[in-house]
Parts: sequence; C-alpha cells; structure tokens
Amino acid sequence: MREHIRCSREEGVLRVVPLEAVVASSVADQRAAIEAALADSGLYESGNQEHLAQLLKHKAEVDRGVEDAELEWLRAMDAFETATSDPA
Repeated sequence: MREHIRCSREEGVLRVVPLEAVVASSVADQRAAIEAALADSGLYESGNQEHLAQLLKHKAEVDRGVEDAELEWLRAMDAFETATSDPA
C-alpha cells in the first residue's frame, strides 16, 4: 500500500496524498458485497461450505488490508507532522 502514500515538496510545502481517499471507495464496495453475501441465509446451508469459506477468507484479507492501510496512513501523518513541526 505504500505506493499510495506520496510526499512531495511544492513551493516549500510538504504535501501528503491521503491514502484513505485513494482506497476508501473500493474497500467500501468490497466490504458491502461481502457482507451482503454473508447475510444470505442460503449460504449457511449444506453444500455451500466452500463458498462460505472463500467469502470469509476474502473478508479477512480485506480487513487485513484496511488495517495495513490505516497503519501506513498513521505513519505518513506522523512523518508529515514531524516534517512540518516547529523545531522550537
């Protein structure tokens, strides 16, 4: 996810491209689709265990990706605050 965090100096100002703006829409769509599928009671009937397992695995991957993105965002904001803080 690091490729979504960009710092640049423009006219002496450090700018950080917000990570959450880059991925929020896609993640929300993925989460909504997974949650809708998990809400289907038919998914829990016999014969659907493999599909259920795939959905739960995908949900875990998406959740882990969100956690990683949030951590990267916090690191980027910390770097930004350090770079722009008054050394006094």
